[in-house]
Amino acid sequence: MVYIARFNVGGKYFEVPMSTLERFPETMLARMASETWNDDPQSVMFIERDGVNFHYCLDYMRDGSKVHLPLAVSRESISTEALTMDDFMDRDHGLKKSVS
Repeated sequence: MVYIARFNVGGKYFEVPMSTLERFPETMLARMASETWNDDPQSVMFIERDGVNFHYCLDYMRDGSKVHLPLAVSRESISTEALTMDDFMDRDHGLKKSVS
């Protein structure tokens, strides 16, 4: 059975396979979804961040290299969000450096 972590980020809902989060075990996202912190696998974990930009963080976790933004998305807005998400994820993973 595939365990799915559920997040509510700024009112937008995301479902992420735990295997994606486990690729970055030291991140706050992985810890929040772990059995240690979350004893109810059906629960939705709330993160007070911009839900519109959050999927770029997930793209980075899925792809593990660069995050490519559409032309209509401001690099500055994602860079600001990435700084916060780097802190949230674990600065060693360098999401901000991967935004192109």
